[in-house]
Amino acid sequence: MRKNLGRIGVDNVTPHDLRRTAASRMTEMGIPRLVVCKILGHFDGSITGVYDRFEYWPQKKHALDAWAARLQEIVDRCYLFRTDETLPMTRKGSANQAGINIFGQRR
Repeated sequence: MRKNLGRIGVDNVTPHDLRRTAASRMTEMGIPRLVVCKILGHFDGSITGVYDRFEYWPQKKHALDAWAARLQEIVDRCYLFRTDETLPMTRKGSANQAGINIFGQRR
């Protein structure tokens, strides 16, 4: 991951940053915090959490499908800034060379 950060115009990002961003954005999208916690694999040590053996598969699938759709919107928006769809983002004349990161923001 680190070797590709420069290609996409982002610096100092760790896998934990991506995990935190996904959790924050899913709750921002209205996904219940309990479902996000289950996706992240967090342990619920409360009394209810100890007795609750439901695995939340349908809720987790719905949440991850919604997150995947949101990520696809972000990726699709990035392609709007590219000048040639056949060129990688690092080639001359591409969005990256124009100083635009993967979020469509100028660097």
